Amino acid sequence: SNRQNTSRQIMTDNRKVTYITFQTLGCGSIRIARNFASKAYLQTLCQVGDDMLVVDTEGDEIPCENGFYPNLDPETVYTVIEEKNLGEQDLTFDSQEEKMKFVQEKMMENHFRMQKMQEARKQFIKEMYHPAHPHLWMLKEDMFAPSYLAAIKSNNPQQLTSILKQETPTGIYSFEMFSEKFCREFIEEVENFEQSGLPIMVKTCR
Repeated sequence: SNRQNTSRQIMTDNRKVTYITFQTLGCGSIRIARNFASKAYLQTLCQVGDDMLVVDTEGDEIPCENGFYPNLDPETVYTVIEEKNLGEQDLTFDSQEEKMKFVQEKMMENHFRMQKMQEARKQFIKEMYHPAHPHLWMLKEDMFAPSYLAAIKSNNPQQLTSILKQETPTGIYSFEMFSEKFCREFIEEVENFEQSGLPIMVKTCR
C-alpha cells in the first residue's frame, strides 16, 4: 500500500527526519514527518472533513498541491481547521446563557473528537510502523534482571527487600528490574519510532 511504501522509505533513510507540527482548535497537536504531511493523512489524524484548511501563524492558507503541502517550515506551528469553523471566534450571543450553552457543546464536541484523533493515530501507527525489535511486544522472563526474577519467585519478603538500594535518606529506593539487553533494545525501539516520522501527540486538550 502507499502507506507502507512511504513508511519504509522513511525508515531506510538515514537522514534526520524533519517533523512538522500541526495544531487543532481545542483538540491538541501532533508532530509528523514532512513525508506524511498530506491532506488525506491530516484529515484522518485530525478528524476533519473535506473542507480542511491548513493555515500558518499569520492566518494565511497553505496551498495544497497534488495532495501535499510543500515548503512547510519545521519552526512554524500550523493550524488545521475546517472552513465551517472559521467564523466561530466572531460569533455573538443574545445572552450569557446562550454563550455558555455554545461553549459547553463545543467542549463536548472537542472531547469526542480528541478521542477519535487518538484512535486514528493508534491505527495509523499500527498499520505503518515497522518495529526494530518485534519480540519486545511480548513480555518474557529474559527481559527481567535475574535478581528481580529470583526475588519475585522466592515469595520471600526478605529477599524482595534485599534487592532494594536506598538512594536518599528520605526513603527513595531503586532496584534493578529489567536486563541490560532489554533496556538497550527498548531505547533502540524508541529511537526507531522517532525516526519513523509517525505522528506524536505533543499537546493534550484540557
